[in-house]
Amino acid sequence: PVLPAAAGWAARPAVALVLHTAALWAWHLPPWYDAAARDGRLHALEHASFLGTAFLFWRALFRPGPARASHEAAIVCVVLSALQGGVLGALLSFSERPWYTAHLATTAAWGLTPVDDQQLAGVLMWAPAGLLYLVPLGALLVGWFREAERIAGPRRRGGRTPPLRPSPGSPPG
Repeated sequence: PVLPAAAGWAARPAVALVLHTAALWAWHLPPWYDAAARDGRLHALEHASFLGTAFLFWRALFRPGPARASHEAAIVCVVLSALQGGVLGALLSFSERPWYTAHLATTAAWGLTPVDDQQLAGVLMWAPAGLLYLVPLGALLVGWFREAERIAGPRRRGGRTPPLRPSPGSPPG
């Protein structure tokens, strides 16, 4: 009973967003990043947490059926998720000192300083990776517009819509 309840809880869009964001930021903390770079098992766990929380996140936004997130909530979640990678990428890009000791001795082979390597990684995380969010964001916007069109359809086609009823206790007209 605990596992299905936890799975249901983690499948909520806001919870999945928090879990995915926590994985992204936690694994980019210098001690955790360096530990994962040195230990293959931690590195596998790092990527499994990225993949697992990403699966939860995207499933929470796009799963079929009545439990699916509203278009509005899903759009907010996608924008907030994109901002996380963008902010982290910008911080890495504009930093004037390396965050991670794991790459101090490995970048020279590529003709880069550790700061150059980090800034390049930050730019890749910030721009191209951020652009990938445009595809699901576009799909959600199209779905939202179609839903709005379906709801507004009778009025736009000259059909009759039922008059709005005043809520109980509201003053007349």
